[in-house]
Amino acid sequence: MYISDEVKRNELIGEVTIRLIFNREEVTTDNLVSELKSMAENETDEVRLLLMHEVRRWLLGYLGLGCLTPERAGWLDKLDSASLGSPADLRLVVSRDED
Repeated sequence: MYISDEVKRNELIGEVTIRLIFNREEVTTDNLVSELKSMAENETDEVRLLLMHEVRRWLLGYLGLGCLTPERAGWLDKLDSASLGSPADLRLVVSRDED
């Protein structure tokens, strides 16, 4: 996996999360998967559709019993409270791609 692929996946998860928040829905794995499915039904870009499928498949891996082990989310092991910063450090940035 290339870094740009990971960034695109993270951006998509962020986009779906923001949609759930704006719709006043709880941000859960189930809701993320459902929202991605709903978005995919109206998507015309095949590359983005494939990305949605990959992210949904990745999220579905966390719905099973095995999701309780920290090894399933290796990226969480790398985070600590110092790297997260404070809530005041969080900002929503709107990106407008001009492709």
